[in-house]
Amino acid sequence: MTIDYVLEEPSLVAELVSRFSTQDLSALARTCRIARDGVITGLEIELTDWSIKNRHWVLEHPQFQQESAPRTDIDIENFALQQLLRLREVRKWSRDTARKWPELQAFLSRPGVAAKLGRVIPNADANEEEIHNFLLSIKELDLSFLDLQTIPPSIELLFNLRKLNLSFNQLTTIPSTIKNLGKLQSLSLTGNRLTEIPDEIASLSALEMLSFAGNRLRAIPNWITNLANLQTLFANHNPLTTVPTTIGRLTLNPGQLYRRTNN
Repeated sequence: MTIDYVLEEPSLVAELVSRFSTQDLSALARTCRIARDGVITGLEIELTDWSIKNRHWVLEHPQFQQESAPRTDIDIENFALQQLLRLREVRKWSRDTARKWPELQAFLSRPGVAAKLGRVIPNADANEEEIHNFLLSIKELDLSFLDLQTIPPSIELLFNLRKLNLSFNQLTTIPSTIKNLGKLQSLSLTGNRLTEIPDEIASLSALEMLSFAGNRLRAIPNWITNLANLQTLFANHNPLTTVPTTIGRLTLNPGQLYRRTNN
C-alpha cells in the first residue's frame, strides 16, 4: 500500500509536528522541508506499510487506545489511514475557508452587523490562523432588528456557533448551508417573512430551541419532531393549517405552539 501526500500549509504542518515525535515523522515522511531555523515547512508523505512498521506508535496513541476493536494489523492500518484522511479534510476546510471568507467578512463588516458583533474582524486577506481563531471565537451571534433581507451562504464558516438570533428582519429564505452549523443549539427566526421551514434545519441535531414565531408559515414539517434535543419550539402567530400528528412528542409550554387559521 502506497499513499503519496504533499503537505505544505504552515498551520497543518505545525499541527502534524506537534502531534508526532521526530521519530514518527521520519517514518511517516519521505521528505521534510526544513527552513534554516530548523522549522519544518513541508512534508512529503509516503505511506508504504507504514502502519505495520510503526505498530508501537499506533498502539500507544491515546485515540487508538479508546477504541474497543481487536488490535489486528487491519485495525492498525485503518487507524493510520484515518490520521492522513483527517489531515486531508482539514486541508479541504482550509481551502474552502480561504475561498468563502471574503464574502462572510464583507457581511460581518456591515455597520449594523459589526456593531452587534462588537469585536475586530480580520481583513478579507488575513492569514489562515487569524481567520480560524476568529471563527472559533464566535459562539453567539445576535443579528436581530437589522432589516436583513438575506444571509450569506458563508455563514457556515461559523462552525463553533451555538446561538444564532436572526429575529425581526426581512428574511424570506435561509441559506441551505445553515445545515453545516452542527453545534447550533438555539436558532431564532421570529418576526421574518418565511413561508416555510427549510428542510436543512433537520440536520441541526443539537438544536434545543427553535423559533419561527411571527412568520407566514402554513405548515410545520413532520421532521421537526425528530430533533431529539429540541426542548422549545415557538411557532405561534403564523397562519398554520397543518401541524404534525407527532407534535405531541415535544414537551411544549403553553403558548409555544399556537394554531391560527386567519391571516
